[in-house]
Amino acid sequence: MIDGHSLLELPPGDVLFLIGNSAVYFGLGFLAFKLFENVARDKGLLGHY
Repeated sequence: MIDGHSLLELPPGDVLFLIGNSAVYFGLGFLAFKLFENVARDKGLLGHY
């Protein structure tokens, strides 16, 4: 990280927040991708489906 500090030096609560925040954004992104993939499939925009 910055100035020679590592992630292990962060307080455990901050690390858990970062992991949780990343999981939420990953989940939302995955759901949005699946939603719009289905929309594109229904409209016939994807050639191999």
